[in-house]
This record gives sequence, structure tokens and C-alpha cells, in this order.
Amino acid sequence: MTEKTAKLMKENDVWLSPQVRFLVREVTPEDIEKVGQSTYRKWKTVKDGLAKSLRYAKKHEINIAFGTDFFASMPMIGQEFAARKLYFSDFEILKQATSINAKFLGLTGLLNPYPDAALGVIKNGAYADLI
Repeated sequence: MTEKTAKLMKENDVWLSPQVRFLVREVTPEDIEKVGQSTYRKWKTVKDGLAKSLRYAKKHEINIAFGTDFFASMPMIGQEFAARKLYFSDFEILKQATSINAKFLGLTGLLNPYPDAALGVIKNGAYADLI
């Protein structure tokens, strides 16, 4: 992401849903041997750009969701929370996983799995989980 891209995202209300967990892990020589140099270089390019992208997203107040398509277990969710601590405060991460994600789900319109009550707020009649 460039700063120009971040500005365009903000102007057009484009959301960011980064997949932080796999980009912050340490890579061993065995990992590189397993995937090959070409794949490793691609991964490293994305990893190196992550901090810059998140810095621009925060600077321009882009909505940052807490979501991914690789969560298969509770430990992985915990790992995503921990990985985001490199870039966000605890409060920012909790907002991403709760109220911001609730707003994000609301954008799905007819596909919203929770159309009958408010999400991401603590109020009578809302769907709410407390962390």
C-alpha cells in the first residue's frame, strides 16, 4: 500500500482486513528450503510491506477489520490477536474484533447472518459477547 492508495481507500470507504498472523512469524532456513526461494521472496515482500500499510491505514483512519479466511481453531484466533500487538494497542485490537467487525458485517446487506439485532454494542436486545 502506498500513501496515495490509503487516501483513496479512505475517500471511498474501502476496508482493510489484514492477515497478520502468518506475516509476523519467524521463518527458519528449513521453511525457506521447504517452500523455495521464489515463494519466500514473495512472502518477504508482503511481510515487509505490512508495517507500512498498517501505518498508512492508521494515519488515514481506514476501517481495519479483524477477520481472515484461515481461522480454523481458537488457538489461531489467539495467535492473530497476539500478532496484531506489534502494530496496534490492545484497545485498537478489541475494537477491530468487536464493534468495527460488527459494522463490517452490517455491510453484507441481505447476507448479514445477524439481521435481527444490533451487533458490536452493549444494549438491551443486541447480540453481544463480552471479552
